[in-house]
Amino acid sequence: MKNKRIVGLMMSLSYLTLSCEQREYISPSSTKIEIENPKASLQAAFAKALAKAIQEDSELRSFIKNKATKKFDKDYDVLYQMVKDEPIHNGATFHERLKKYMDLNSQLELIEQELPLLTIFIPTLPSGFSPESWQVETEIPSVATSMDGSNDVPFYDATGKRNVIKPGEIPGFPIIVIKQNERVAVGEINNASNESSNLQFYNKGIFTFRFANKAYDGIHQVASRGAYDPRESYPPGTNVPMLDPVNVDAWRISNSSGNANNPPWQRDYVYYGIEPSVPNGTLRRVFRETLRSIKFSEAALYRMADQSGAGLGDPTYRDGTPYWTEGEFEFRMTVLYGAKNGTGADIPRIFTARLEDLYAITYSRYRANRFDDYYYSINTVTPKEFHPETEIITWDLENFGDTWRFQFHEEDSSVESTVTTQVTSTYSENFEFNAMAGNEKLKIGAKFGTSNTQQLTQTVSYKITQGSDDLGASTLSFDQPVIIGTEMQWFTEPDGGQVLRFKYLTHEITGGGAAGLYFGSVEPVRYF
Repeated sequence: MKNKRIVGLMMSLSYLTLSCEQREYISPSSTKIEIENPKASLQAAFAKALAKAIQEDSELRSFIKNKATKKFDKDYDVLYQMVKDEPIHNGATFHERLKKYMDLNSQLELIEQELPLLTIFIPTLPSGFSPESWQVETEIPSVATSMDGSNDVPFYDATGKRNVIKPGEIPGFPIIVIKQNERVAVGEINNASNESSNLQFYNKGIFTFRFANKAYDGIHQVASRGAYDPRESYPPGTNVPMLDPVNVDAWRISNSSGNANNPPWQRDYVYYGIEPSVPNGTLRRVFRETLRSIKFSEAALYRMADQSGAGLGDPTYRDGTPYWTEGEFEFRMTVLYGAKNGTGADIPRIFTARLEDLYAITYSRYRANRFDDYYYSINTVTPKEFHPETEIITWDLENFGDTWRFQFHEEDSSVESTVTTQVTSTYSENFEFNAMAGNEKLKIGAKFGTSNTQQLTQTVSYKITQGSDDLGASTLSFDQPVIIGTEMQWFTEPDGGQVLRFKYLTHEITGGGAAGLYFGSVEPVRYF
């Protein structure tokens, strides 16, 4: 998870008790990392120079803010290689303004050569400092450097003096972060694949840059997914979309069948229009499975933090970097299924979320007794339901089988590795061409009809990024209902009043074993 960025998130109570103690000025562990890792030393040198530069240069501060708020990779990142040669307000370039603050004459050129993914990130902090609210004329941030494998975050003040932010501490003062970009990949032009070429956004100089996934592309215009959306919203202020009406119709048909022990499959109606009075139907490709909602548990936060120990409340930390230095979470959902006429297949999907999208958080503010700075620590964490609206594909029962497996990871880098596993699905023969149906395949009968079935186990290979946090696997089968029931639920109106309203409950996929790391709802949605 973000190079283990969320480390320290749950240490609030421990750090409240330590907040009045004097702590070391320099962290031996982070110093050791800089000495042993030349690239970390170069990144630190860049941070030190930038801290001095932005102290004296309000135009440079304004330039960085302006570039960050464009969100070229859908986060508040500025890829240095993209902007280093741009003039700032018709004056010197970013490179030229920064170079005079470097300790060595050729150091900046070496940094540019060795660290192509060097990125300036502006965090959103509990103090209220953010990319949007940054008052560049009066607020002069310190500059932190986020390094792999260190719980401590070194940072430099306006004089270039090196200080350290300890695990569990969130700065209460303006700060920006130097890091390596996880949403961008580097590749030479002649080595770029077709997919990479489509995602390429910069090839000036010696480097070619492409987005690691189209989900991070904040530059190119992306066509609307074309979802048919007559769905009403829940009461104002809740911002929770309702089910596609086709699922409500399927649920009503299933409930009215009179067979509570063996009801009709809801997806039979959704994808084939099959109901008691219509026994056969062709595949309705306008519907596609979609991850509508997901909730990550408190235990998932521990997994993403790479904390040791299985139980909640374990305050032991492994190496990592705090969440506030890395921006939004990047999640990879991989859908695995068998293909009837070949090997298994995988469908990778990426979605992103801010920490505050996933959890309601309260903070405690305190002095660290170092340099009179205020800091924040996490006080309480409450999981929230998040709505990624991530499109998958049409569930073609004949060719894709009756069982899909969902695998979730929180991404750590843009460097991929391959994982191989097996998927088992059941296939039936109740499909045949029909001239009356325009020579399309007709599904004969509900469920598996009266035909024979066969169960196939197939090998599937899929990609994950190196060091990603595995949040567990879950399965979804075609026969499982979309809607499992209803309930009355209290909602908050815009004026603060409470109102009791009707709500459909959906089937959830659950992963992460006994810990229950995530709970998600995958539902068919109509697309044009």
